[in-house]
This record gives sequence, C-alpha cells and structure tokens, in this order.
Amino acid sequence: MEVAERFPRLGEMADIYRGLKWWKQGGGLSKSPREGFAPGVFKPADSLNQFYLNKLVYLDVSPEAAMRPAPLTRAWDQPKVLTNVARLSRGPWRMAAVSDKSGLVASQAFFGIWPTSDKLPLEALEAILNGPLANAFLTERASNQHFTNELLKLLPMPKRALDRVLEAVRRYRAACAAARAEALKRAGSDDVLNRLLVEVDAEVLRAYDLPPRLERRLLEFFRGHEHERRVDHPFRGWLPEDFTAYMPLHEYLGPLVERNRGAWALEAFTPVPEEEVELLRRYIH
Repeated sequence: MEVAERFPRLGEMADIYRGLKWWKQGGGLSKSPREGFAPGVFKPADSLNQFYLNKLVYLDVSPEAAMRPAPLTRAWDQPKVLTNVARLSRGPWRMAAVSDKSGLVASQAFFGIWPTSDKLPLEALEAILNGPLANAFLTERASNQHFTNELLKLLPMPKRALDRVLEAVRRYRAACAAARAEALKRAGSDDVLNRLLVEVDAEVLRAYDLPPRLERRLLEFFRGHEHERRVDHPFRGWLPEDFTAYMPLHEYLGPLVERNRGAWALEAFTPVPEEEVELLRRYIH
C-alpha cells in the first residue's frame, strides 16, 4: 500500500513558500535596525537549529529591493514554521525546523510553512519535521542538495491526534530555554535534554503508529549519524546498540504494561521479514 493511502500529506494541511530574494542579495541584510528592514533570519548555517533560532538579523522588506514581489505578500507576521531549503548534511539528518510566533521574515534560504488545518498544531509540525521519518523521507526522495516546495508537500503527516507531541515539545523547549539561561550548565543537563528530545521523537512516532519492526528499522537508519543532528546539545540516539527488541520507542521509554511475556518475547526478538523491510521503503519513498 502506498504512503498516500496511509497518511495525509503536508501539502493538504499547510501552505509552503520560499523566503525573500533581492536584486543584490548582500544588500538585503543588515545586522542592526534600519528603516525598511524587519527582524528575520538570513542563513540557516548561522541561525537554524532544531527547535531554536539564534543570530537574528534585519532583512530588507521594501518592494523596490525585492527580485520577486510574491514573497513579500506572505503572512510573515503569522505563526509559522521555518526550515532550510538546502540540506544540512550529507547524512540522514537533512532538516531543522523551528516554530515562530514573533513575525520574523526569512530569506530565500528558508521555507515558511503555515498550517491550514486545526489537526496540525504549529509545535507538532515543528516536531514532525525535526523527527526521523521526515528526515528519512527527504534523504530518500531529494534528487539534489536543495528541497522543493513540491517535495515538502509530499511529506507524510500522522493521522493520530498530536496532543502528546505538543506536551513533549513544550517540556523539551522549556528545558532548553532554562539551560540556555544558565551561565554554566548543571551536571547532567545534556542527559536530561537528550531524554526529553527522545520523548518528542517517541510521541511523533506514536502518532504515525508504524508497525514496531518498521519503526525500529527507521531508527537504525540513523545509527552512527547522531552527531549530525542540529540541536542545542549532544544527541546520543534513541536506543542502546545492544538493544535488540522490536518495540515502539514510546514503550521502551515508559513502564512496560503487563502482558504475556512469552508471546511478546517471541514477537519482539524475531528478525524482520523482508516483506516488512520493503513496506518501510514504501513509507519513505
């Protein structure tokens, strides 16, 4: 069964547009406030991490400086998610996304994504785009180092409610903000942030409701690339290397429910059938 039959696509639930482009690209940027300029972001390499923007600048929003008028008409003052146009690494961590409610504008190096469905809350979209399934999809589908609006529109979105995702994102963002506010990080703070980020990913995957073996195969796709993830702290991955059970990540993190242990063990440790591996390929292709 094709992914379109399983999940809605991002293009059905959001508007996606590129940012501003100027006749003189360098002239569109200012590091200090100027008349006709608005706060924004210019280069993902300088400003974009997953869930966090820094190094804000000022961008020219005057019509006479714009190479194309359409980007100026976008709803930059409205809540949106900002993400990169060019891949962030050669490995599977291709994308970083951050929600913005402050009205930032962005250069053409960014996409602005505005949810149009109540079923896709802003912070949940941010978490989905930062998660493993979206990044694996882009790794498999992008034909060059730049993404397109049309490719992003094809990203599969979860069918399940996203309340748990929102709660996990808010816990993680609050902890990151607290860590950044400290002059010196407390001992073990990186471990706490890593655990909270893993909880975000686990809730996103719960919302997709992939078969456990397929979810595990997806996570293994990122093994060895943990350092490439653009987050504000070290990312250490989801599961220990010696963990062999095929179980949903959210179950691994939480207390295991009572069940028939013998039957569960037989299912959990059985090698992945080849037909299920092929099914995973269809999820991300």
